Amino acid sequence: MKHYKINNVLFVSPSFSSFIEKDYQILRAKYRVKNVVYSHRCKKSLLSLIPRIIGGVLWADLTFIWFGSFHAFFAILFSKLMQKKSIVVAGGYDVAKMPEIDYGLINMKLWRLFSIFSFRFCDRILAVSQHTKREIIKNLNLNEKKIEVIHHGFDKNRFCLKGTKENVVITVAEVNSRTLLIKGLTNFAKTAKLLPDTRFYLVGRVEDRCREKLRSINAFNLFYTGYVPHEEIASVMQRAKVYVQISANESFGCSIAEAMLCGCIPVVTACGALPEVVGDIGYYVPYGDIETTAKAVKRALKDGDAQGEKARKKIEEEFPIEKRQKKLIEVISRLQRK
Repeated sequence: MKHYKINNVLFVSPSFSSFIEKDYQILRAKYRVKNVVYSHRCKKSLLSLIPRIIGGVLWADLTFIWFGSFHAFFAILFSKLMQKKSIVVAGGYDVAKMPEIDYGLINMKLWRLFSIFSFRFCDRILAVSQHTKREIIKNLNLNEKKIEVIHHGFDKNRFCLKGTKENVVITVAEVNSRTLLIKGLTNFAKTAKLLPDTRFYLVGRVEDRCREKLRSINAFNLFYTGYVPHEEIASVMQRAKVYVQISANESFGCSIAEAMLCGCIPVVTACGALPEVVGDIGYYVPYGDIETTAKAVKRALKDGDAQGEKARKKIEEEFPIEKRQKKLIEVISRLQRK
């Protein structure tokens, strides 16, 4: 068997979200890593993307890419041309196909070609959940032997139980016209309206027009924190009693896992990967069923601290950051032997 040595890793992603940065730090601890991070909103960033990828692939032994989209197409194309190995992490949107809510890259006639090429021609696909793996197989018709599930991992010391819980309900999301539907944020506002004596907080950046839309639904007990840096978000979760994630689809649900580590009781839909994360903790509600959601939130607010402790234990045992770290390095080590 031919030995392929990996020392240099090119890390390519369309953003540097907290969950992406975790992988970057994991790889940096083991390999020499250069990153190519770009913004599709910045013309200068887009124009420099391809030259940066070419230079990075020339230098690297492996290209590690988050999301199988526009940037992945070029990273894998040049990796193939230069006979370099490549890994793509399927994050959810890039393999989803939900025309009923106009969600998923596979719905888009042109953009889906980038995704199809990326996942077909990379050397390994990493799915963040079993749900995402099923979507890859179903929507891209790929052999499951090429796909490995490596769940997100979380730092139990950073997200922990601290202080006294308040009768507060939160959800974390960047609020825009797309997430209002997919994340169930209009339903969150409607749920809050049915529980007027409880404070509901929407944590994250909110577009002005979306704020106005939500305020037209509920202007009384729904509050907005605005953008909160990831390093500060644990303090918000530590005060909250209940975390609500009533999405139409979730590839994993990092915020719900972090909130559970902080002792929040989850109220979620059974959509996407949420049952993988939440298990038998907390409460499940049908997507769009406002009355049932409000009743579940009310029950969760009355639960004792033991439920929050069970929520923490579930994430602590099943999704430690050390497990993701170990599995990522194992995948790369196996590529070295091919």
